[in-house]
Amino acid sequence: MSEQIEGRIPSDDLSFGDVLEESLNEIYVFDAETLCFLRVNRHARENLGYSCPELRQLTPLDLKPALSKESFAEMIRQLRTGKKRRIVFETYHQRKDGSRYDVEVHLQMTQFQDAPCFAAIILDVTERKLTEKALRESQEFVRAVVNTAADAIITVGKDGIVIGINRATERMFGYLEQELVGQNISVLMPEPYRSEHDSHIARYLRTGEPHIIGIGREVVGRRKDGSTFPIDLAVSEVDHLGFFAGIIRDISERKELQRQVLEIAAEEQRRIGHELHDGTQQELTGLSLIAQNLVDSLDGKGNDFLEEHGLLSLRKVANRLSQGLSETNRNVQMLSRGLVPVEVDSRGLMNALEELAANISDVHSTICKFRCAQAVDFADNFKATHVFRIAQEAVTNALKHGQPDRIEIRLSEQSNFITLTIQDNGIGIAERRANSSGRGLKIMGYRAGLIGATLQVGQAPDGGTLVTCTIPAV
Repeated sequence: MSEQIEGRIPSDDLSFGDVLEESLNEIYVFDAETLCFLRVNRHARENLGYSCPELRQLTPLDLKPALSKESFAEMIRQLRTGKKRRIVFETYHQRKDGSRYDVEVHLQMTQFQDAPCFAAIILDVTERKLTEKALRESQEFVRAVVNTAADAIITVGKDGIVIGINRATERMFGYLEQELVGQNISVLMPEPYRSEHDSHIARYLRTGEPHIIGIGREVVGRRKDGSTFPIDLAVSEVDHLGFFAGIIRDISERKELQRQVLEIAAEEQRRIGHELHDGTQQELTGLSLIAQNLVDSLDGKGNDFLEEHGLLSLRKVANRLSQGLSETNRNVQMLSRGLVPVEVDSRGLMNALEELAANISDVHSTICKFRCAQAVDFADNFKATHVFRIAQEAVTNALKHGQPDRIEIRLSEQSNFITLTIQDNGIGIAERRANSSGRGLKIMGYRAGLIGATLQVGQAPDGGTLVTCTIPAV
């Protein structure tokens, strides 16, 4: 429609009616000097509520009380001087009855009856303005709800760059919004999460296979001051908008409570283990000696004497009693060691893992080796115990589901991280998962989360299974 009035507007009524009169937009022409209306089409007249004679007494400023004379004069000057060919602006028109409606005005200079004039196409944008207002109010409402949420909420682009955060994120991580927006989200992660993050996004976008995205999990967050803390992280892709939304919950208190409960349970285990070792096992040792003395005494009498006095059956009972007590004593010893796997000293974990490997080799047909190239100082008994339990569970899973003939347990320390690996040459993780409930993996993951460690379970280079647990040394 605007192309119809860019050039000369025909002066005959028939052409004007054909082109302008029936337009669905409001169109009017006004004098370049007096600014009085020269022509106004039917849609504009009906919408404004004015007759043609009434409109000839008015100027555009009479319909735009929100537009100042100075602003309108500047627009006219720019069009007259050719500085601008067309000016588009938004305002509102006021009808004869005083009601208002929002409009978008397309204003340009043209000719009417061989004289310079101005023409305007008026678009009614009332519905658009209402929609924009509703959308703005909806966005403000959503932002208010997001900002009152106790959990951190972060939006991230597909390039890993932070788009927006809520106030809980500022409180949780110590960054202001302007400090974090525009940064890579990995700034909120300690190693090794930070180095792995971009590859997770790239793999998800390439394959659709979730690793963190779409799957809630427990990880570790990093504050602005460098301190770390445990978090629940849920990340999902926002359909068709090209970004991800992450909801983060600080679970420090929950982890501390779990740690205290487990410490109490571990302390009770240690107490029971020590009582079994210092009390029950000692008593069993004494009873075993008595039983063995009885067997030796009966053996010294000879079969004729025993038969004469009816003691042959007693010797058999004494032998069975001695063997049973010795076996029970060994079982109690193993049980007490299992309840207290790691001694409270820097070498306790290495000693416990070495004994675990030796016991596996003794009891099973599988060869189990422990390797530690250099001493690993791990004096935190709570963490050491859980690392040992992870190794124990990984070895047990391998024996139960992997059918290996060789298992290797390795412990190493490098770059402020202690790494435990358990590798077997069995059937591999895919078949093991198909044949098991996965409970062991969940238990190992739970223990790793309690001590701020990361756990990865995957295919070993030789086709078996490789379990890797990485624990911050500090």
